[in-house]
Amino acid sequence: MNVLMMFQKLAFLDTNTLHYIGIYLEYAKENGLFPNVAQNATKEKDSAVESLNNLAEVDLRKSLKRGLETVYFLSTNDVQVQYAPISELELLTGRTKGKAIVSAAREGVPDRMWSHFREDEIRERVTLTDLVDVKDKVDGLTSILQESGVAVKTRRSDQTNEVLELAKGVNGLVYMEAVDSIIYASALVAQADYLFTSDGYLKKTVNSIHNPNGESRHEEIRRKLQQLVSRIILGRADAVELPSAHTITADGKLEPKFSISGSDGSV
Repeated sequence: MNVLMMFQKLAFLDTNTLHYIGIYLEYAKENGLFPNVAQNATKEKDSAVESLNNLAEVDLRKSLKRGLETVYFLSTNDVQVQYAPISELELLTGRTKGKAIVSAAREGVPDRMWSHFREDEIRERVTLTDLVDVKDKVDGLTSILQESGVAVKTRRSDQTNEVLELAKGVNGLVYMEAVDSIIYASALVAQADYLFTSDGYLKKTVNSIHNPNGESRHEEIRRKLQQLVSRIILGRADAVELPSAHTITADGKLEPKFSISGSDGSV
């Protein structure tokens, strides 16, 4: 391993963050936008923002800009990234369902059917070609990130049992949805410095544990969580660092701010 990479900060990406990155990078490749043409990163990023501002679809524009700002931040700061296999699985199932919904929408399916879109309907509306295409794009996330100037840290292949046991331990201390607890546990096992998420509850909970601010309940959760993590990484519990959580918004703000190598936290 490169010695410099050993001292880089590690940012863990949740599923939604990966989603925004993925759809932006696909769009950027098709339209020749940052980072595909970047020589002056800031100038090219600003040019990409101008291009995205011309999109009529508000939600798509916002999602693409979130992806753009995240890629820009990660590629212009001294940080590595990592993400969990469960996020790849979420992307696979979510994008497959999306293809099925698009298919149904083209057929003019009645509105009342959207709340009853069953698994068998999804299965019947996607082809093997669709499934292979979705899987190839999810599998290619690491490569496309690296091509975009984002350093991706390889995860250990033997972490699954550790992560699942720790996820159960997390839920023995504080409530999180199953997938969120696995993502948080993955970040803890990886000893990430930061967790990037657009989930408000997850961000607030992770930050309350990271910095309890004298709140006794979260101080106790933090102490017990450090003990759980220390048994996995075989280190002293009081030396275990827990990640802070952050969101990168569509207008390029980092919430809450933090500093990497002298950065003021702005994107």
